[in-house]
Amino acid sequence: MLLGPGILVVVVGSIIASFRWLWRRWRAHQIREEIFPFDEIPPNSDVARVILPGDEYGPLSDRLIPYSEGYFQQALAQWDKAWQEHLQSVAGLLENKAIALLCLGQKQEALSTLTQALRQWLPADVIDFALYDLLRTAPHPPDGVEEMIAMLKKGPS
Repeated sequence: MLLGPGILVVVVGSIIASFRWLWRRWRAHQIREEIFPFDEIPPNSDVARVILPGDEYGPLSDRLIPYSEGYFQQALAQWDKAWQEHLQSVAGLLENKAIALLCLGQKQEALSTLTQALRQWLPADVIDFALYDLLRTAPHPPDGVEEMIAMLKKGPS
């Protein structure tokens, strides 16, 4: 008689566990692969290629990243404030504007702004080539960086 209730508990528990297992397996098959909303990324794979759009990706790479253009637009807006308040020399302000324009892909306007900056250059103004080297060594440097560096090395006119 002692074995009767114990066996009954084991059998009922096994049946319930089997039904749970069958239910979970049936539910897993209900999710069809053609409508599965997620991409599976295998372990140790290149996650950046899956997450970031396009073939070109990298930390500085791109105008493909939505906030990058907004960042340089904001830099130009702050430049207008600095221009009005004379927070920096005229040549320094124009040089910063040229960099922001270059990073927005406006090469010709950036080069003409840099030309204006070189015309306004004072003996106390200093060219920081480290910033240009950083732009040059980016995975996808903006078009016109080399021309800007050449203009700056040539010096003020």
